[in-house]
Amino acid sequence: MDSFIAHKNYIIFYMDTIEIRFKCFSKIRELIDTQYIDIVVPKNITIKECFKEIIKKHNKIKIELLEISKYAINYKYTDINTQLNEKIEIAIITPISGG
Repeated sequence: MDSFIAHKNYIIFYMDTIEIRFKCFSKIRELIDTQYIDIVVPKNITIKECFKEIIKKHNKIKIELLEISKYAINYKYTDINTQLNEKIEIAIITPISGG
């Protein structure tokens, strides 16, 4: 997806962006009362760099919870430093406790 971004109403530049869909489970899903978080971000962003956009959309989610969660792409766990360069769905798997 391509976007135009305005900066201080004076400069407009072209930016190559992608759509990312985060699928939420357990604690995060309970906090935001929805299964998905959709964001549009620049290409080659990392999962970790997406945290700010997630929190902007849902301020009930705390950065600490995102940092300790696990992430999966195509049913395989991946690192939060994984670069994203195409439209994709990422599962956010929060820690589960119980007894």
